[in-house]
Amino acid sequence: MFLNKPANEGTKIDWHQDRWNYLDRDPLITVWTAIESATVENGCVKIIPRAHHLLINPSSRAGHLTKEQTEKLLVGAEVAYLELDEGESVLLHNHLPHASEINATDSPRRAFSACYMDAATKTTNNQSFSVLFGNGAIELDGLS
Repeated sequence: MFLNKPANEGTKIDWHQDRWNYLDRDPLITVWTAIESATVENGCVKIIPRAHHLLINPSSRAGHLTKEQTEKLLVGAEVAYLELDEGESVLLHNHLPHASEINATDSPRRAFSACYMDAATKTTNNQSFSVLFGNGAIELDGLS
C-alpha cells in the first residue's frame, strides 16, 4: 500500500490496530518504509510501545478504537514518534496501536507499507491475492 500525506494537509489517522474486514485471520507484521523523511511535523506514525500484546477492540474487524478505548489506552501511556529518514523502514506488529496527524509542512510525506500474512489466510469476500512464500506459492520468472 502506498501512503500519501500531501503538503499542508493529509488525513489525520486516529488510534487503531491494523486488521482487515475480509480476512479470516489477522496479518501480524508490516514493513513500513519512508519514501520521504517522516517527522512529527509531517505526520509520522506514532505508537504506544509494547502495547501489541492485547487486541483492544476484537469486535472491530477494521481495528478502529472507540473514543473510550483510546482514552483508556492513552492514560499514562508513553507515545513514541517513529521519525524516519528517507528509505528507512520499521517492522510493526499489526496489533500495535498507532496513529498519525496531518502533514503541517510544505513537502509531501509518502511511504510504502507491505503487510505479511500467513499463506493459509483466506478471504471472506471471495477476493483473491497472490501467495509469494509458503504452500501454494506462485512461480515468478521460473523462481518459486
